[in-house]
Amino acid sequence: MTTLVPTFTFGPAGFVAPSGPAVLAGVQGDINASFGNTLNYSLTTPQGQLAMSWAAIIDNTYATFQFYAQQMDPAYASGRMQDAIGRIYGMQRQPSIPTQLQVSCNGLAGVVIPFGALIVDGSNNLYQCATTGGGTIPAGGSIVLQFNAVVPGPTAVPATVSIYQAIPGWDTVGIVSGIIGQNVEGRSAFETRRQASVAGNSFGAIGSILGAVSSTTRRASSADKSSCAQPISKWVAMKFARARTSVGRSPIIWPNSIRRCSERITSASVVRTSQNCA
Repeated sequence: MTTLVPTFTFGPAGFVAPSGPAVLAGVQGDINASFGNTLNYSLTTPQGQLAMSWAAIIDNTYATFQFYAQQMDPAYASGRMQDAIGRIYGMQRQPSIPTQLQVSCNGLAGVVIPFGALIVDGSNNLYQCATTGGGTIPAGGSIVLQFNAVVPGPTAVPATVSIYQAIPGWDTVGIVSGIIGQNVEGRSAFETRRQASVAGNSFGAIGSILGAVSSTTRRASSADKSSCAQPISKWVAMKFARARTSVGRSPIIWPNSIRRCSERITSASVVRTSQNCA
């Protein structure tokens, strides 16, 4: 079965969907071919409504596929797909954190303020007691407990609060200190942190250097008769293994023979040429 509806393509830019007007023209062409006539596709006609609906369904399908094709690129990934990329780097999205208050609870000695007890600020933001097990007002008549905003996020630390859920013997509350909360980490902040984590996830300088030069080559020295060229990563590994054996541990400073190697970088490829490296 053939159709006049254009399909998507994959190119250097990735998934490319046809334009909406092109899809609509293809749907109208298929309907014309089915009925053997050129129909009137005004939106006031049944065939016009049908063609528009079919074209919209196809456009939405293409758009959904294009969205998920872009989600494989860290530069565009968001939400669950970005979380999946982060897991490759051992990262998790930073969650939202509620504003935290240290509150002085005043009242009769022996009164228990349970976990989850509520207070309220002047903007009607609720805070609940987050101290595990709550607390009991001591003989001094005051105890400091932690209260967290019920709604996570950067709620401003209030100047004053009052008791929202009355408890007999619990008289007043006052702000001792507070820390403003934060929203869940956004797409841009997560991607910036992922990029910064690449170097941090490296297992030491040795692995980083070997990885960077794994595809480069070196020119054989007069003492190296096995081949005219060999992967420089092999040569570096050999030199490092010898140095490590001689000192009994991983040296901090690379052997002088490695540091004497000159580098030549071209636009076509990265080649490290070694001379007098024996």
